[in-house]
Amino acid sequence: MKPHPLYRLEVAPLIILPLTRSPLWSYLSRTPVTPGSLVRIPFGSQEAEGVVFASDPFPGRAPNWMKYIREVKESNYLTPEQLALAENVSETYLTPLGKTLKHFIPTKAKARKKKLPEAKTKVLRAKKEETRLLGIWKKHRNVFLDTSLLPDASRLYFLIAQAGMKSKKQTLILVPEVSLLAPLLDVARNFFKEDSIALLESHLAPGVYSDAWERIREGKASLILATRQGLFAPFKNLGNIILTEEQDESYKQWDMAPRYQGKTVAASLRDLWNAKLLLASPAASLETRALVEQKEFTPLFPPSKKPLLKGQIVIVNLRLERYQKNFSPFSKILQEKIRETLAKKEQVLLYIHKRGMSSFSVCEQCKSIFRCPVSGHALQETSSGAYRCPGCDYTTGLFPSCPSCKHIGFRHVGFGTERIEREVKKSFPGARMFRADGSTMRLAGAQEKLYQKGLSGEIDILIGTQMVLKAPPLPDMGLVAIIDADSLLAGFDFRSDERFLQYLAIAAANLAARGKRTESLVVQTFHPESLLLQKTQEESYWDIAGTFENDRESLFYPPFSRLIALTEISKKKTPKKTEGNLPEALLQDIPGIRIQKRPATDKLPTAFFLRIPPGDLSEPLSLALQKLSSDYLIDIDPLSFS
Repeated sequence: MKPHPLYRLEVAPLIILPLTRSPLWSYLSRTPVTPGSLVRIPFGSQEAEGVVFASDPFPGRAPNWMKYIREVKESNYLTPEQLALAENVSETYLTPLGKTLKHFIPTKAKARKKKLPEAKTKVLRAKKEETRLLGIWKKHRNVFLDTSLLPDASRLYFLIAQAGMKSKKQTLILVPEVSLLAPLLDVARNFFKEDSIALLESHLAPGVYSDAWERIREGKASLILATRQGLFAPFKNLGNIILTEEQDESYKQWDMAPRYQGKTVAASLRDLWNAKLLLASPAASLETRALVEQKEFTPLFPPSKKPLLKGQIVIVNLRLERYQKNFSPFSKILQEKIRETLAKKEQVLLYIHKRGMSSFSVCEQCKSIFRCPVSGHALQETSSGAYRCPGCDYTTGLFPSCPSCKHIGFRHVGFGTERIEREVKKSFPGARMFRADGSTMRLAGAQEKLYQKGLSGEIDILIGTQMVLKAPPLPDMGLVAIIDADSLLAGFDFRSDERFLQYLAIAAANLAARGKRTESLVVQTFHPESLLLQKTQEESYWDIAGTFENDRESLFYPPFSRLIALTEISKKKTPKKTEGNLPEALLQDIPGIRIQKRPATDKLPTAFFLRIPPGDLSEPLSLALQKLSSDYLIDIDPLSFS
C-alpha cells in the first residue's frame, strides 16, 4: 500500500450496537492499516477497541466530524477468512457484529512452556476398508459417515488429517462435549507430534489457549481438536472439517448471542476455505439424513437396513414393578443384570436424563409444580435439601416454601442422578461408582479424572446424563440401562422421538463396538407397548427416522422449514408498543411465514414462534426482525419451541 496523507478506515467497534445501525464506523489514520488489525478508537465520550474491515486512501481534506484512531494495538490480528465468517455469522443470526467478533478474539496471555518429552510417533497406515473410504472422501466435498458401521472411526479422521499434512493443509476435528476430547487426544499423540496438535476448549488456562491459537495462525498446528469454539480459529490453510457426533444439540449455542448452529457455521467455513466437510454420527440427525437423501452429502456406507436393537434390548414394564411394590429406580430385572455384569468384571453405564434427586417436585397442598422464578423450569431437589434450576444458576435456600400457598412439603416425581447415586450405594455397596453430570463435571480436572479412572478399570458403575452416553470411557462396558425412558419422551418438544431414538442408537453402537449384542441394553418404561420401542426391534435406524421425516414434512417442521423464536425481553420500564411494532403487524404480510404466539404467563414472557421456508432469510423478514431486536430476543434455528 503506497503512502498517502490520509486513510479512511471502516472499523467495527467491539461493543453492542442496535441491528438497525451500521456495524461499521468510519475513522481516519495517517498511516495505512491492514484489514483485520485491532485498533483503539474514540467512541462518543469513551474509548473502545475495534477491528478494521477496510482501509482506503482518503482523497482531499478530512471533514471535521471524522475522528482519528488512537492506536493500532495489533496488525493483521484477524485473517480475511475470520472477517468474512464474522460478517456471515452476524448477518445469519442477527447479532451485532461487535458482539460476534468477540468470539474471534481470545484473551491474550503467555503460557508457561513445559518441556515435554519428545514421544515417538508412528505412521498411521490405512487398512483395506479405510483405503476404500479415503478414496470416496477424496472425490467428494461433502461426506457423511455412519460411525456405527465403523467402530474405530477416529482412525479414519486421523488418516484424513495425515493426508492433509502432506499437502500442508490443516484439519479441524470438532466434538460437541469437552469430555470427548481426551480420548481423541490420546490417540492423536500416537501419530502426530505434540507441536502439530492444537487443543481448543473453554476449560483451558488463558495462556494455553492463546498459545494454541497462535500455533494455528502460524500454521505450526496441522491438527486442531476442539469444541465449537474451534470454528473461529485463525486458520492458515484449512483443508478438512470433521464434525463428530453431528446429531448432538451441543453444537447449537442457545444461551448467549450469537445463537449459532455449529453445523451451519462449519458449512460456511468450508465454503470460505474451499475445504471438505465430513459429518459423522451413529445416529444421523433428520437434517443430515435429508441432505444424504437429496444427494448433497455422499454416504461412505450405504444406509444400514439391519433392525436397530433386535436381540439387544430388554424392555422393562415399570407398571408391573410398581404393582409388585417395587418403588426403587431399579427394576428386579435390572438389578439382576447389574449383578451379573459386575460378577463378570464388566462395567455398567446407568443413564438418567436429569441431574439432582428427582425430575421435578409438586406441592403436597396445592399440587402446583415448584418452578424457577427466573426461567420457569421445574426446580430439582439436590442431596443437600435445596432446590436448583436446570436452566440457570438459581438455587433456593434450605426448606423453601411453595410460592403459591407457602406450604413447605413437596412430593418428588421421577429420579435424578443424585438419587440414582444414593440407590447404587445402597443396592451395590461394593461397587466403585462415578457420577458424571452438570454438577460434578464443572469441577477442575473432572473430565480427566473420569477418563483416566474409566480406562484403568477403577469404575464399576458410571452414572451419567447424556454427556457420557456418546463415548463412555468404559472399555469393558457390558451393560447400559436407561433408567427412565418416559422422561425423554414426555416433553412437548417436537424432537423428542428423534432424540430418544438417537440415544438408543448411540448406546447400541457403543455396546456393539465392545462385542455386546445380546440383551445388553435395558430400557425401563411405564409404556412398554410404545410403537417406537417396538419398531426398534423390527426396523433400521434409517427407516424409523424416515417416518419421522414424513411427519415433519406434513407439519412444516425442520428439515422442511426453518424455525425462529422471538421471546419478549423483560424490562422494568417497557416502552408502550404500538400496533406498528408488534411482531404480528410486522410479519403478517411477509409470504411463507407461519406464526404461533405463546401468551405471557406468571413465569414466562410472551413469545412468537415462526416457521419459514428453508434457505436464507428474505430481505423483508430480516429487516422486520432487526426492528424487533430491541424488544425481543431472536433465536434463529432454535432446538425447540419452549
